[in-house]
Amino acid sequence: MGSFIYSSIERADNKISEDLHYSKDIKLFTFSDLKGVTPMGEKGLLIRDMCYFYFSSPRKDISVPFVEGLFKNTSFHIAGVPLNLESVEVVKDIDIHDAIKFKTISPICITTKINMDNKLKIWDLSPNDIKFYKNLERNLKRKYSIYYGEESDNSKVNFEISSILRSTKRKIKNTYHTAHYIEFKAYGTPDLIKLGYESGFGEKNSMGFGMVEVIDTGVNFEI
Repeated sequence: MGSFIYSSIERADNKISEDLHYSKDIKLFTFSDLKGVTPMGEKGLLIRDMCYFYFSSPRKDISVPFVEGLFKNTSFHIAGVPLNLESVEVVKDIDIHDAIKFKTISPICITTKINMDNKLKIWDLSPNDIKFYKNLERNLKRKYSIYYGEESDNSKVNFEISSILRSTKRKIKNTYHTAHYIEFKAYGTPDLIKLGYESGFGEKNSMGFGMVEVIDTGVNFEI
């Protein structure tokens, strides 16, 4: 899916595509799992009728070329399966308040570094680990500084997991990472929460991690 998205952006704006591809910083876009399909391993995908996915970015210079690129070539392949574009729909904007409940539609990945045999190793964090939430907030503040060009010193967001739905292992380059489908409440600075909603929560969003949907905007919290 990631290569498909880059190809679509490239068809409309080669410079933006190159900037995103070669940037080593957070790219501020995310996408959901492919819906309406059953993975068939090396055989590709089983599509019973139609399939679809969601794409999101707070940056119009990313989202607009992506959509324009889709219409420049409406026949394409995903996981080796030939597909045809039938329609593109824009999801209505949602007012983001200081308390909201989300459900992941692609799994959240959060990592830390640990010392193992005198070497720093990347370690996947679980929602059962308190550091999961600290790093989730730290990552969101990093996105804020990239998008707004300033630090979010007075901003804060807290997370409360409602349910861990399931965990999954996904291969990124040559490494498997454990990521998690969860339902969670976020409360704090609306701009931070909105940025997580639009660009994805957690790490590796541009590889298809951390996209969420809103399931409750009238959340009450017991702290």
